[in-house]
Amino acid sequence: MNKKVAVLLILTLILSMFSGCSNTPQDAKGTQDTQDVQEPFVIVSSGVTESLDPTNIMKVGAEYRFAVFDTLVRVGEDGEIIPHIAKSWVEEEDGLTITLTLRDDVYFHDGSQLTAEDVEYTFDLLYADEINSIWTERFYTSIEMVDKFTVKVTKANYLTDSVSNLTADPIISKAAREENIEVYGETNPIGSGPYKFISQENDGTIKLFANEEYFLGVPEINEIIIRPSLSPETAVIALEIGEVDVIPFVPAIQYDMVNANENIKVIDGTVVGETKLVFIGATLQGDINLKKAIAHVMDKEKALILGSNGRGKLAEDLFDASIMEELKGEVKLLEYNLDLAKDYLSKSDYDTKKPLTLTTLSSDAAIATSLQADFASIGLTLEIEVLDSGTFEQKVFTEVIDLAIYTFSGGGGFFLQDALESLQIVQGNMLLPDSYYEIIQSNYIEKDVAKRNENKIKALEILLYDLATIQSLYTNFANKAYRSDKIEDMTLMYTDYSYLYIDKIKLK
Repeated sequence: MNKKVAVLLILTLILSMFSGCSNTPQDAKGTQDTQDVQEPFVIVSSGVTESLDPTNIMKVGAEYRFAVFDTLVRVGEDGEIIPHIAKSWVEEEDGLTITLTLRDDVYFHDGSQLTAEDVEYTFDLLYADEINSIWTERFYTSIEMVDKFTVKVTKANYLTDSVSNLTADPIISKAAREENIEVYGETNPIGSGPYKFISQENDGTIKLFANEEYFLGVPEINEIIIRPSLSPETAVIALEIGEVDVIPFVPAIQYDMVNANENIKVIDGTVVGETKLVFIGATLQGDINLKKAIAHVMDKEKALILGSNGRGKLAEDLFDASIMEELKGEVKLLEYNLDLAKDYLSKSDYDTKKPLTLTTLSSDAAIATSLQADFASIGLTLEIEVLDSGTFEQKVFTEVIDLAIYTFSGGGGFFLQDALESLQIVQGNMLLPDSYYEIIQSNYIEKDVAKRNENKIKALEILLYDLATIQSLYTNFANKAYRSDKIEDMTLMYTDYSYLYIDKIKLK
């Protein structure tokens, strides 16, 4: 299972499906003429596709990425890792080396054959990217070509699963990129996936057509329209009137209404969405009393009602029980206590006349307003900054801000070690102490399970008590929805892991 953080981010944009001018490749008409007449299948994206280069993962929506490009392995309907471009793999006796054998019948959309050279080239690009390399290097130190259809993968440590973390990295054509290196990512992308890129409108809408030469067979759906992210409420309306066929998120307050529609099916996932308040900026880093005052003033029950319409559950640990496992309850959260909040604030040197800024998405605006009232109850002013998903993600990862409401996706095989490591990424602009990093990294060479658990507890205590740098509000389960009057079946992997294998969808 892929352990990369799957962040549930919804962009607040209300866009017309077919507005704007398109950038259409020269061969688009030829591709379109070969298709059977069929109503376009419309998906509302879970993210923003700002670049057509799939190795620029932070700027590429998952729906586009997995339609136009292939990965070495895929996630099966039961969560198991299944062969894809790699038809088989063997883990060597050293426990760190994996040898993958590629299929020899996979071809890019321009007719060129996909080989190990393309795989090595793709991962070289990922390693060279400042953001992507943080994720990739956590799991694998190198991915190299052995021969035309053989790849050697070297794991970064013994804790890394065999190939589960290769499910999200799309393989690109080395030749196609090198030939158009100056404009690659802006014009016609060449993948090997089940769909060919046709055009992208000025509003971000992407049009795809089925790849008739796809190595797994021609997909059932001919034409795909991927619309840019809509506000959750707007997406629900679009789904109800039949303007779109799949939406990535159903707001809790609309869940019962949507679920009651006989033409719509809501899929409840197993992935947990944990809504947290993250302390990021320099203003808060050195003021432990201010951070503890904020932690104690948050009314989590009110946030639960406003944020999930009561469908979630109050957080009891820093992470959900499915992630904490046997360490559940070992490190208690700082609870709502107005007297303690006031006491800690009185010990702080912070000038309460100076406002703090809370950065959030529109989907969490109600929670932000609730927290604004909580802050005011002890004399703190909180200003709210609402951003679209692309801007929000970039800002959290790369800029210094005061506070952010952040939804951490886990569960379904995501482990505490991964969760603790991911916080290093989410808070990459925070100065976490060396002791935290040392504790996390030591688990990779520690063979004793009890000692590894002790290290995890120490790390949790640093985050919650020594730094008070992150606090959990509540947890909820992800859910998506689709038109059941049009779709016979849709893999649950879209719900659980933000993967939409469109070629697997069955129409009625």
